[in-house]
Amino acid sequence: MSRDLEILMPIMDEVESKLEVLLPTAPTIIIKEADCFDNPAQLAQVLADCEAIDSSKPPKNK
Repeated sequence: MSRDLEILMPIMDEVESKLEVLLPTAPTIIIKEADCFDNPAQLAQVLADCEAIDSSKPPKNK
């Protein structure tokens, strides 16, 4: 397995580098239904979920 990893890791690093170039640094979050805007508690939860998604990502190009 370690021999396979020696071969695979450079390939995976290259794929990751290419994906970082293609993917936006600030991805868009799409909310399919607007019902949450009528319910303050639900809207607060949606915003909290968005914050959690954003803060869980490592910074790009570090």
